[in-house]
Amino acid sequence: MSTAARSILEALREDILSGALPPGEPLRQESLSQRYGVSRLPVRQALQRLEVEGLAHAEGRRGMVVARLDPLEAEDIALMRARLEPLALELAYPRLSKADLGRAEDLADAMQAEQDSARYGSLNWEFHRALYLPGGRPRLLATLEGLHRQADRYLRFQYHVLHHTDQSHLEHLELIRALRARHLPEALEILRGHITRAGEQLSAFLSQAPREDPACPPTD
Repeated sequence: MSTAARSILEALREDILSGALPPGEPLRQESLSQRYGVSRLPVRQALQRLEVEGLAHAEGRRGMVVARLDPLEAEDIALMRARLEPLALELAYPRLSKADLGRAEDLADAMQAEQDSARYGSLNWEFHRALYLPGGRPRLLATLEGLHRQADRYLRFQYHVLHHTDQSHLEHLELIRALRARHLPEALEILRGHITRAGEQLSAFLSQAPREDPACPPTD
């Protein structure tokens, strides 16, 4: 991917995640080229990548559109995370230091104080990454990073609409407490429950929402 396409990809991704480009919005190459001041080629490359990431898809004669918030996708992401993240934590556990746990706690506190949903999502991944990184499993970590990127728009939705942040913060602190006490089985159960409950809450809300798209996160 060219430098220009990578730049357009980042801009498009943020506009979708922030709600500036809402679910169902057509992603026409000509209008996007004008919007970002580039030729069609990098736009086309960026759209192909967005489709791989699940943020856009082809919709008949309308062409490429912003993907809608999908309860099944939210559930799938949570199911994959609930299987893989406890594995990553278990592999990292023997090498987790007091400094690692201190950094994770600082990130959890920073999340609780954060008012910007984009930054909140970034901090959430950094929190989880801090706990898994000592495991030294780069391929597994890259897979989890991809899942967190796909989950980001749902996390922002939870932040703005479902106000899930207080419960999430408490569960993050409970996870750190169990790890400090060297209670690995408890920590794994807390992590698994943390991911599963959030996914179930979100999937249930989206399933009950009207067929038209639920409220998108506002632009911060």
